[in-house]
Amino acid sequence: YLFGNEDEARAYAEAVGWETTDVEFIATRLSLVPMKGGKPPRKVVITQGCDPTVVAIRGKVTTFPVVA
Repeated sequence: YLFGNEDEARAYAEAVGWETTDVEFIATRLSLVPMKGGKPPRKVVITQGCDPTVVAIRGKVTTFPVVA
C-alpha cells in the first residue's frame, strides 16, 4: 500500500516531472509503477480532507466519500 494526502501526491508528481495536479491521474500513475520482486500490484490511497478519498489499483480509480 502507498498512502498519502493530496498535497504529497501533487508534490511527488511535480518532483518527477508529471505535468498535472489531478489527484486521480497521479494515483493512477502511481498504481501502475511495478513492484519489485514479483510482489502484488501497488494499491494507492490518497486522502483529500473532506473531499472523497481516491483509491487506485492497477490503473483503476475508485473514490470513496468522506462521511462526517
